[in-house]
Formats: sequence, C-alpha cells, structure tokens
Amino acid sequence: MTMKRFSWLLLAMAGSLVSNAVAATAEATEPSSSDGAVNLDTYVRAQTDTHFQNYADDGYFGSLRHDRAPLPVDAEVVRVNRDILHSVGVFDLASPVTFTAPASATRLQSMQVVNQDHYTPMMSYGGREIVLDEESVGSRYALVMFRTQVDADSSADIAEANALQDAIEWSQDDAGELSLPEWDMERLSEVREAVLGLSPFISGSHGMFGAEDSVDPVRHLWGTAAGWLGQPIEDAYYVTVSPLHNDGETPQVLILPVDVPVTGFWSVTVYDARGRLIEGADGAHSLTSVEADANEDGSVTLHFGGDPQAPNHLAIAPGWTYTLRFYRPAEALIKGDWLPPSPTPVGLPVPGSG
Repeated sequence: MTMKRFSWLLLAMAGSLVSNAVAATAEATEPSSSDGAVNLDTYVRAQTDTHFQNYADDGYFGSLRHDRAPLPVDAEVVRVNRDILHSVGVFDLASPVTFTAPASATRLQSMQVVNQDHYTPMMSYGGREIVLDEESVGSRYALVMFRTQVDADSSADIAEANALQDAIEWSQDDAGELSLPEWDMERLSEVREAVLGLSPFISGSHGMFGAEDSVDPVRHLWGTAAGWLGQPIEDAYYVTVSPLHNDGETPQVLILPVDVPVTGFWSVTVYDARGRLIEGADGAHSLTSVEADANEDGSVTLHFGGDPQAPNHLAIAPGWTYTLRFYRPAEALIKGDWLPPSPTPVGLPVPGSG
C-alpha cells in the first residue's frame, strides 16, 4: 500500500470515528465557524481558537509575556520540559506586528508563529526583523512563542536566559481585539476524543506540524488533538524510551557519540512511571549537551541510577522512562539514518553469553 493510499485510509477512519461524535442530518448546512459548530471540518480551528482564548484570558493578548524560571520539579505536568523558557503572546494582525530578537552564538532561541488553523508558517532563530500580518500568517490572529534554552539547575544560567528574553522587542500600532466564535465546548471535547481514537495507528511527528503545504492532513488533525503547539520536526525531534529492566534498582549507561546530528543541542530527561519528574531524587532529573561532562573522545556517558557521584548521573525510579530531545536536528536524524543508541544495564549478563 502506498503512503498516499494509507493517508486516505486514515482519513476515512478519522471520518468514521468522528461521525460517532458528530451526527449529520440530510438537512445539515455547510460547516461554518460563524455558528460555533464543531465537526471534523472545523475542529482544528475550534481547538486553536480555544487555546488562543485561554492564553488571552490569562493576560497574554497584545503583548509578549515571559516565563522567568523552569517549572518546578513537583509540577503536575506530564513529561515537563525544563530545557527551555517560554515567551508567549496572542496578537491581532489587523495591525501588523514587528519583532526583533538578537542572534546568540551560545544559546538557542527560536520564534514560532502559529495561525488559527494550527499551521506554523514561520520559524526564526534571531538576528533579523520579522513582520507579521494577516497575509503572511494566514489568519487574523496568531500566537507567537519564543523558546529560550536554559540550564534549569543553574541560577546564573537562568539569569542569562532571562536577559536574552528581555532583548526581544516588538511593536504594533494598534493591539486590536480578540473576537472569536463561541465554539460548542462539549462538542469540541467529543470530537477531540474521537480524533484521538487514531492514536494506535500513528507514531512519530513527521508531517504533523509545520506550514500548510508541508503537513499531512490526517497527521495534522491528530497532532492538533494530541500535541497542540508542537514544533516542525526540522526544529525539534523527540524520542521517548521505556528501557528494559527499568525496575528502579538496575543501573544503566548510555553513550551518546560526539557527532550527534543536531545543530542546536540535545537533552535527556528522566520521568517516573506516571511521566512526572522524580521527586526527592538523589541525582539530576535532566541534562543537556551543554553542561554534560564529555569523555576524552568527546562522547558523553549517561549514568541512569547507580553511583550518584558518577559523571552525568540521572536518578531513576520504578517504571522510569526517558525522553531525548534534539533541537534543530540534522537530516540524518529526521530521516532515521541515525538512531540514538540504547542504554545498557550494568551488572546483568549479556544475552547469549552463557
């Protein structure tokens, strides 16, 4: 079966699933966002508008607001990412907005622009002026998110990241207003759950996030439901691993080579069986390529559990998993020509050796 036929098969499955949540009648009118009705055709816009409204209600409309510190270790957030600080704003592009951000040679800072159809028409990495208007973005309203690299365990590094956040400038003649349809929230929830029914058939984020002409319609639909505000795979690539022997007692090591194919940086974060950071851990929760201690050949050995004094030690717990995040991955990683190595348990017999 070709990928094109497979895509259409998934689309048919999505339509079948959603039809259970959205009943159609012979008298039904053409779908329209003006009446707030949520169905397969309007779901992406409705979900995105709802997120925009929530941000605006929290004070993020018409200006950029900065998160000044990573989320705390005890935050009740699944697979929290403490590698970056967010700066977020929702803007009315009836009046264009101009952004400028400095280029940094030592710290990654990205700018993502998301329109009301959950497309990302623009990603930028500083050093130039960006003008956003309805024509270039593709909708009247847009969410702008800056992600600034940070070492969550260093107060000095957090201060430097904050300074780079403060260097972002924006201007707009008229902030305008946020005027969105009153979407049917109950139906929105029903359609979202129906779309998530495709989860067993989808893996990876290829074709899920990005510009309109670069995404697959089915994967984009599912990505809106499962991972709203995801970055294009060319900008961030995540791999989550549930290793064998993850009983929380068996130490393991993983060696990342010197030539990991990224132009930004990589990070590793360990989570417990619930996907939360491990509270009260005797060791770090996460590590990036910037602060990791390298071996003589430039490779990095990660120690999961075991001796807390070992370099690059990360705490583990029963049922632990880890996520590798690759920022600005190279083509070899995106295409699967390079795969991250697997961890090796310490002190267990090698299969086939006895």
